[in-house]
Amino acid sequence: MFLSMNQMKEIAVVRRNGLGDVLMTIPLILLCKMQAPNACLTLFIEESAVSLVPYLQGPDDVVVIPAEGGKYWNHLKAARNQYKKI
Repeated sequence: MFLSMNQMKEIAVVRRNGLGDVLMTIPLILLCKMQAPNACLTLFIEESAVSLVPYLQGPDDVVVIPAEGGKYWNHLKAARNQYKKI
């Protein structure tokens, strides 16, 4: 089943790299918010990009993924914890 952007309720954007990669994600975030204004957009970033959070426009929520430990395991844990909040 295909959902149109207007029907979406939750959007997750995962950016696990550094500052420049998070900055390059901003046009995607703004496009998603323009196409699906009622959707809650959650941005998952690593600790190295936390300094950008106050300057980001668009995300409704930002989840910080810890740098220590297994990177994929940390992503799964962060996604699971965010899902439990919904």
